[in-house]
Amino acid sequence: MSKIYMFDVDGTLTPARQPMTKTFRDFFLEWAAPKEVYIVSGSDLAKIKEQLPKEIIARCSGVYSSMGNSYHEGEQVVYTIMYSPSEDLLDDLSALVGESDYPVKTGQHVEIRDGMVNFSIVGRNANMEQRAAYNEYDLKCRDREGIVEALSYCHPDLDFAIGGKISIDIYPRGYDKSQAARHLRERAGPEPEIIFFGDRTEQPGNDYGIVRELDASTAPSCWHAVREWPETMSILKASYSD
Repeated sequence: MSKIYMFDVDGTLTPARQPMTKTFRDFFLEWAAPKEVYIVSGSDLAKIKEQLPKEIIARCSGVYSSMGNSYHEGEQVVYTIMYSPSEDLLDDLSALVGESDYPVKTGQHVEIRDGMVNFSIVGRNANMEQRAAYNEYDLKCRDREGIVEALSYCHPDLDFAIGGKISIDIYPRGYDKSQAARHLRERAGPEPEIIFFGDRTEQPGNDYGIVRELDASTAPSCWHAVREWPETMSILKASYSD
């Protein structure tokens, strides 16, 4: 049976918002050479290119960005889904930033991407030290989980997923990574086994949609929940080195 591999980026192929390490890059290029590999990330394509070397992206058969709301093969845009957030949502996000007790606010709290919005209390302008500090705070206080719960109540037509170390992905219901698996299955047919690697596979993580889709499908599939990129490399060496 042939296999198709799909990978999240942050925390799966790279450290959060950092470039892929040379160690993993060298291994992955050799490992992926005879295989069909796809990227599926919550980030937009520009941010993916900041983290993955161009030779890694070139080795992949395609890249699903912005939670699968945009799909590229090489330099070709195959499809893009657009979404315009309501003023009510934007007002609520602004209010959450203003009312938050977290002391560090770096700006760029709302980023509109294809088919989705990315939201962060600390802000996407945060440096690595500030990101790490907010992530530690979030782990202790469950800050993002509380925000997701509040926004889900106020905006029942939207889904909210925790991604990376500092942010929340917001999109219309169903516009999550599950659409990447469905699109790929429509193109590849039911025979190949889809194998997915991600680090946010439990609800409300932003990989939950794709693992839910794979579990619900009768077609062959499996997925791996990892903590960091070294675990991804270890699994690939141990189980998928053929």
